[in-house]
Amino acid sequence: MLRCMAAPSVRPAVVVIGASVLAVVIAVALIIALALRPQNDLEQLAAAAAADEHAYRGIMLVDFAAAREATGLDQDAGLEEARHPEGVDPTSEEGLAYARFRSAWTVFPHLNFPSEQPAADSIDLGQVSAVAATTSRTVILVRTSQDIDEIVAGFSEAGYERDGDALLRVPEGTPPPPIGEAYTAIAWSDDLLALSAAPEEDGQGLLDGLEQHDSSDLSTWATGLMDDQDAPFVIAHPIDAENELAACVSRVGVADQLTGQAAYALQSDDPEGVEVTLTPQDDSIAYAEPDVGDGQVEVDVDATGSPTSPVLTFMETPYPSIWNCR
Repeated sequence: MLRCMAAPSVRPAVVVIGASVLAVVIAVALIIALALRPQNDLEQLAAAAAADEHAYRGIMLVDFAAAREATGLDQDAGLEEARHPEGVDPTSEEGLAYARFRSAWTVFPHLNFPSEQPAADSIDLGQVSAVAATTSRTVILVRTSQDIDEIVAGFSEAGYERDGDALLRVPEGTPPPPIGEAYTAIAWSDDLLALSAAPEEDGQGLLDGLEQHDSSDLSTWATGLMDDQDAPFVIAHPIDAENELAACVSRVGVADQLTGQAAYALQSDDPEGVEVTLTPQDDSIAYAEPDVGDGQVEVDVDATGSPTSPVLTFMETPYPSIWNCR
């Protein structure tokens, strides 16, 4: 399932907001982590995201090239094209598919804030092909065909200043912004962009997590789920083994095809001991009977009538509403 390729040589560069030397080291570590992995495409990005200390909350993967194809959008379509498709009834099957495509862009936290900011002005969403992030969106790994120099210039024009291999925002001592409103560190190389939205107090933990350069069980499972379900949008969440109420499941995830079809997957050493408790909240989503297999329970989802991706629904659903341990 995991396809290996030789990692390309990489010369890292960094952008940092604020004067923290630690943030510079963190951003360099992001790209080093990407460069040392022998994976390709989203497998590479997923491994880097899963190495972050916040990945205990899970990771999100979006194959935007596949998402555009699945929803019938042009390959250079960004968020605006999905918001205002010409001649498309927003309540039609096509319109709802566009709405679920918009759900996938929540992987970028800055898009939730209407204020002008360097990320919104500098990153061309139409040229983004793949993204992996922690579900907390404290670290976001991006593959883009956009000229990286163009992105760097945009941040520089917004007040970032380069100092050797780093870009620092002045004046020195600028406090970190609220999570999501702006990025505290940006690293890049070739077609890869790494964005950190972690506050400074989380910097050391972020650095410690990125010292892991191999694929983790979480990242391998998440990319495997994406491949098995042919789904452009995936979330994967590890389960704390000390949580007695949920410990019959080791990982849970949702794979969304964005066409209205999706699947829950619950990894377990004892699938027969997992009682799925999913119930539809409205008529727009229907759950099939659980399919108990070897080491996993799967539940097909029909969300054809819903404008919201089941991935986002999952993020707002407490565990007892998904499964119990018999």
